[in-house]
Amino acid sequence: MGHMMAIEQEWWKNKLAEDIYATLKLKEQTIPQFHAQSSQLWIRRHLVDWLAVIVSEIGICATAQHLAVYLLDYFMDGLEVELCYMHLMALTCLLIAVKFEDHCDRIPHYNKLNSYIPVTQYNTGQPYTARQYLNMELNILKFSSFELCIPTVPNFSSILSQ
Repeated sequence: MGHMMAIEQEWWKNKLAEDIYATLKLKEQTIPQFHAQSSQLWIRRHLVDWLAVIVSEIGICATAQHLAVYLLDYFMDGLEVELCYMHLMALTCLLIAVKFEDHCDRIPHYNKLNSYIPVTQYNTGQPYTARQYLNMELNILKFSSFELCIPTVPNFSSILSQ
């Protein structure tokens, strides 16, 4: 047991970890830039803060949280989303990120995600349907060309902190 713990704590020192780090560094060079050109940029902070609360309450990993924010930024930067679908878009970015970065046991069900929908001036708080989530997921994936391997800060933090 103690030997296994030492291996897990020093995973970043092996050849595979070096290759992963090099690949992430290379991939980082090709990430599309965030231009902050959305006319809806004013709502971004609210959505990111709101997602952080959900991530904390559900116990989602940091890499999924950062990927969700990247997807949200990238999608908003290129497309205008009707205000009534902003929370659906943010929740779907989180859902995609959890599916890609976290353990399958952490993937929240639509009902759980719907429980976080706030009532706002542009949103009645009505739950989104499974079809709406799936349609939004497909839109986000198509827009990002199904490219989800995006290096974010948590991908490097464990390596760089050593």
